[in-house]
Amino acid sequence: DWRWVFPVSLILFLVIGYFCWDFYWAAGIALIILIHELGHFSVMKLYGYKQVRLFFVPLFGGAVMGEKFRKSQTQELIMLLAGPIPGLILGVILIYCTDQSTETGRRTAIFGASFCFINWLNLLPLYPTDGGRALLLLLPDKKYLTKTIPILGIILLGVIFFYSEFYVGFFFLFLVLTAQFIATNDNLRDTIWPLSNVALSLEYEKWTRSQYWLFREEILLNCTELQKTYQTGSYQKAPNEDNLRDKLIDISKPNIKNDLHSFWRFLVLIFLMFVVPVVIPILTFVILSIE
Repeated sequence: DWRWVFPVSLILFLVIGYFCWDFYWAAGIALIILIHELGHFSVMKLYGYKQVRLFFVPLFGGAVMGEKFRKSQTQELIMLLAGPIPGLILGVILIYCTDQSTETGRRTAIFGASFCFINWLNLLPLYPTDGGRALLLLLPDKKYLTKTIPILGIILLGVIFFYSEFYVGFFFLFLVLTAQFIATNDNLRDTIWPLSNVALSLEYEKWTRSQYWLFREEILLNCTELQKTYQTGSYQKAPNEDNLRDKLIDISKPNIKNDLHSFWRFLVLIFLMFVVPVVIPILTFVILSIE
């Protein structure tokens, strides 16, 4: 029952965090993660995602799950950025709108800095962060970029963490590296795409007969559930072939509607690939040096 997942995962996060840090740090980090994930949660609800669920992952963070068959690229991008962007803004407000001459003000400023740091990490174009997922969303056909950028980012962060003696950061890099190697997509269309000679970008009406049967066979070979109803290796229509044909048409359609204007795509890419990994750290260093 998913109703129990959120409170149970929160309690586990706090208990494990208590032994790893202390209760106040664990509660503070949990609050930062909760506000971050509520940003994703709210936008997913707004855009009609089904079965939206929020939960904590002890030591790792939190996650929001939801289902939507036909997604808009614009909506998906807004959903991804709705977690880290508000967190960054709130962190800056906490740092600069508190009286740091008092103990409470200093604690609030440290909390704000934690807000900024955690959400900044989540904006880096390194899968599986929100920034990394946004990069894949904007550059689905630029595999060399979506692989090269994370590697360069990991090396750069490793150097920064080493010279700043922030050794806990290597745990984050380990998680990112692990995700790069084990990340899989169980979307049937993405599984078939590199295997098929079928022009999936074409409308169904433009498929040749041979393309239909080739795609049909590949779908059946990769979907054991359909094999219970339809026979592989047979190039004859099944009694309920119309149902299978409708499924093939659905699978062949892009799951993400590319409705993002090229101008906004360019701005977001500049933000993810230059502002987040370069400009924000430089500005932070300059501000800290002045103060």
